[in-house]
Amino acid sequence: MKYPFEPRSTTSLQQGHYWCFELVNGRFASGVVLAHALRNGKIDSRLLCVGLLDWVGDAPATAEQLNDVPVRDRGFIHVRSIQQNGRIVLGRVNQDWEIPAVLDFSHQAGSGISVWGLAVIRNLAELTWGDSDWVRKKVEACWDANPKMKKRRIDT
Repeated sequence: MKYPFEPRSTTSLQQGHYWCFELVNGRFASGVVLAHALRNGKIDSRLLCVGLLDWVGDAPATAEQLNDVPVRDRGFIHVRSIQQNGRIVLGRVNQDWEIPAVLDFSHQAGSGISVWGLAVIRNLAELTWGDSDWVRKKVEACWDANPKMKKRRIDT
């Protein structure tokens, strides 16, 4: 496989493919493909399970830098989340991710794997290594735009 590339669907993605995205403070975080989602007996072309790696750096990571780096959090995302948060798959990390390469999405309820919106991976990274005020301002802007939205406390 030739790197880098921009995924348009999940068909070009494999377990261990990673991408990096820049945080507000100029540092970089990384996501990794953990599994394809199986829905109605078929691999979904848009949905997949990914992880936020427990890594931050001053430049985008190499595959070697990510060897043996654990997954900090994981969730199901739409492939557009990669496109909006880093955009480019940089390579593949070869390690045991302790998760099957295909997960039956219909049986994931109660498994501890949540479904993430397009910006969740970035928000988690910003809260952990970046600018938590940036996340707070984004959430407050949503509240202001939709007064019926239930306001929740944001812990950092």
